[in-house]
Amino acid sequence: MIKYFIFAGIFILSCWDSAAEDQGNARSSKPNIIFILGDDMGYETLGYKEVLNFHTPNLDALAHESTDFVNCDSQPLCVPTRVKLITGQYNYRNYTGWGSFELELPPLGKMMKAAGYATAAFGKWHLSKTPDQLGFDEFCLFNGSPGELSYAEFFKRYFYNCPLEENGGPFVADYAPDRFNERTLDFIEKNQDQPFFIYYPMSLAHNPFEPTPDSEDPSSTDWQQNFEDMVTYADKMIGNVVQKLKENGLYENTIIIYTTDNGSKTLEHHMSNGEVIYGGKGTASHDGVHVPLLVKYDGKRQTSDELVDFTDFYPTLADLAGYDLSEVNKKLDGVSLLPVLDQEERVGKPYIFSTFFHPLSTYIRDKEYKLYYDGRLYNLKEDPRELHPFYKQNDSEITAVTRTILEGEFDNVFENSELSKYPTKQKLMAKYGDYKRIRDKVMLGGYIYDNLEFTPQTKTIRIDLSKFISSTDQVYQLRVARAYESSNSGLTYADVKIKHVKISKSGEVLRNLDSLSIELRTERDYGKLRESGNPIISFIKTGDNSVLDLGEFSKSETGTLELELEVELSNPDNQWGNRIMIYVLLDRMKAV
Repeated sequence: MIKYFIFAGIFILSCWDSAAEDQGNARSSKPNIIFILGDDMGYETLGYKEVLNFHTPNLDALAHESTDFVNCDSQPLCVPTRVKLITGQYNYRNYTGWGSFELELPPLGKMMKAAGYATAAFGKWHLSKTPDQLGFDEFCLFNGSPGELSYAEFFKRYFYNCPLEENGGPFVADYAPDRFNERTLDFIEKNQDQPFFIYYPMSLAHNPFEPTPDSEDPSSTDWQQNFEDMVTYADKMIGNVVQKLKENGLYENTIIIYTTDNGSKTLEHHMSNGEVIYGGKGTASHDGVHVPLLVKYDGKRQTSDELVDFTDFYPTLADLAGYDLSEVNKKLDGVSLLPVLDQEERVGKPYIFSTFFHPLSTYIRDKEYKLYYDGRLYNLKEDPRELHPFYKQNDSEITAVTRTILEGEFDNVFENSELSKYPTKQKLMAKYGDYKRIRDKVMLGGYIYDNLEFTPQTKTIRIDLSKFISSTDQVYQLRVARAYESSNSGLTYADVKIKHVKISKSGEVLRNLDSLSIELRTERDYGKLRESGNPIISFIKTGDNSVLDLGEFSKSETGTLELELEVELSNPDNQWGNRIMIYVLLDRMKAV
């Protein structure tokens, strides 16, 4: 049986029930609402987004009757995304651990019940509180964590022979996605005479990547093909829901919201323009958090570039349900999407802020640019893969102005006195220090490598050093660091070695360090990662952990300087992912 963690606060939840009962008749004719949350299916998995190897005819058809929001960001992983959705707040206000969170406001299900809705949740739960605590009358749920099972047994039963928890007690499903779909269709049938709200967090297409009941090869071990089949099967499940609504005459009066919890795993998405996109689940990269968002509202098709994150769904659903949020608006971080759906002006969402308690996954963005806590700035329209960062030292006039604006927005978030009471925000600041101090460090670039193989691969990094070299004589120290966010971040534990370092000026070699075998460590503590001269972020010689000093550059050498690094990457154990991010940094150690 699934074990839920029950926290103090049940009395508060019951008070929310009674205090808001009178809101149930706020609107004479309420629409039904179905919120569908796909799992690990990024923006690029939908057929109408011009991907060639994924087939989603039902979602493609739904898109023709929906508002397509093209700037929607999730969190990097499923659980923090779900907490944002359920609470309407940023994670630093309430997130206390994996799946655990505190409640300041009525949770989403409670709010929808108070607005007069029959409520249900069918799918992957992955939250510490029970469905009843969060306001869902009916449920059929997979907890998403091993519980009493071993990890090996857990993943064997993720889809087939899957242990579920239902209102009537434990249930073992032949194929869990089918059971979730059956319960959804049944709930629609039973509640067609009253307004209903269904939260449908699908377990597809999370790993393990296994054949579906519709796969041509039921014994396939081809992860890529199985993932594609799983996406198509999820689309079929959504088609079943649409068909059920139409059969019962409910489709016109039902609002359908479709989005996903994070980006895809690092598998191939072949786009019609010839580009191959690898998912970025577990990272805050655009490929890790950019998710589709369709809202079928009035049957009209439109595209919106409004900024959306998962805190926006709480006030949007409240508006759609006729629930008055005036007393709690100051505690919400989201802004309703209803004005956009009604083709009116939406006010109050100039940026998206996101953090998952690590500076590498803390950022603020507008519709064009994205600024990370560590100072990386990307033009998302020109560089959606986030391969070419701007730093303060190489900003253009435009990026310098943009950086100042977005840094000001960071100030608004981190220095707002109302937010200072939240312990998780204090934890973020205490652990990683003042971001203003950190962001002025010199960083030459961040480089992401995908699709790492078991056998070693050699990568060459070339950087123009000229713009980073001071006009005064300095001693410089070159450092290379590897990013490591969490054990389930999508970033791999792959082996990384520096094999060759060369610095040249106009073809003349100034420094040439060959036949190296310098191993790079990972480091969780970001403060240590950025400390100047700390061996953790320097070249590390096997055995003595000494810093590799490249010597002095005089003013006469500050012409066009090129740095060339040869890096050997391998992923022998294939742990967690096949992606890695490498930082290259340059420290000015002292004046000569």
